[in-house]
Amino acid sequence: MMDIQIKASQPARYTRIAWSVLAVTAVMTGYWFYQQPPTIQSGLWLAEVKSGPLQSAVSGQGMIRPAQSQWLVAESGGLIAQILLRPGSKLQAGDTVMTLRNPQLEDELLTQQLTLQELKAEQLAQDALLRTELLNQKQKLSSINSQLRKALLEQAAQQKLQTYGVVSQIALDRTAIDVDELKQQQGSEQENLQELTQLHQTRRAAFAAKVDLSARKLALTEQKISQLAIKAPADGVLQQLSPDLAVGKHLIAGSALAELSLAGQAQAEIKLPTIQAATVKVGMQAEVSWLDQRLSAEVSRIDPNASSDMVTVDLRLSRTDIEIPAGSPVQATITTAALPAVLHLPRNDLLKANSEMTLYRQDPAQTDTLRQIKVRTGDATTEAQIIKSGLAAGDKVLLEPLPISGEPATVRMKG
Repeated sequence: MMDIQIKASQPARYTRIAWSVLAVTAVMTGYWFYQQPPTIQSGLWLAEVKSGPLQSAVSGQGMIRPAQSQWLVAESGGLIAQILLRPGSKLQAGDTVMTLRNPQLEDELLTQQLTLQELKAEQLAQDALLRTELLNQKQKLSSINSQLRKALLEQAAQQKLQTYGVVSQIALDRTAIDVDELKQQQGSEQENLQELTQLHQTRRAAFAAKVDLSARKLALTEQKISQLAIKAPADGVLQQLSPDLAVGKHLIAGSALAELSLAGQAQAEIKLPTIQAATVKVGMQAEVSWLDQRLSAEVSRIDPNASSDMVTVDLRLSRTDIEIPAGSPVQATITTAALPAVLHLPRNDLLKANSEMTLYRQDPAQTDTLRQIKVRTGDATTEAQIIKSGLAAGDKVLLEPLPISGEPATVRMKG
């Protein structure tokens, strides 16, 4: 059998070539479009990374506690002497809920009162002695001044009489010697008076400082004694006493004593990790986010009976004209300290504190291009999100979700 090669006709061969070219062109075109980044409309929020000082802060989640309550705490340690009011009692600002006793503070108070009295008496005696010394020195100087004036008068008279030959030169010289000696004594006593005056001023200032220090110690002890009377800070109702409170029980400073509901004051309760809670103190400023509102607040209590992992922190809201239902979830940020210059972005819902995130940064060379990068964040403050790595000062970052699906590595913006 013989193989016979049949040649295709020219039109058929050209048709196949044309289709091949079209297929290659289509593949290349598709590949080119595939390689191009997706394009979105401009007008998205590009925030600039700043470098500068911030307020350090910690954040946590929690909820609104039952209406407007606050815990009273023992500012100073002591023994419970009296429990004057019970749960359900209505209170006015300044009413005493219970009293404590601290024998050590009472002894310190008595000792400091006696010490201050003795110092004041000693100060009066010292002032009298110093005045006497100064008076004696002034009288001594005054006596020498008087003797000098007399000697000068006598010297003038001797000089006049010598012109008549009545007084000898020897007598005149003796008068001059007396005048010189008295002038020397006058200068010496004047120096003694100045030195004694400066010494007395120094002694008085030193003793006055000693008396002032004793008075301040006494005032501090009196303040601690006054804090042994646990009083209501405002009108309200006594909700509950801490468990196991009884007359005679010993309490340490910071012990929770009683919960008081206050009219017109809302409070949030949040949870913080133990490490973060260690930086929080009563009185620190905070911000509570509820729905779309940001409310200023203040740390009112840190739970002394915290678990090993989490600590409960109470925040008293400053606004009294807003009612938030009990149990409403909230997010809170507590300002703890000032930070040196750090990288930061404006705080918003897209950024998450202490996490690794994917963000889109504007390409400095191609400002219409956003490129995907990995960014690590730190703590958040009330106004800013701290950036630990991945960005530099002056970078511009997209701080809102992309209006496209997926996470392309590069996005092109158009006007």
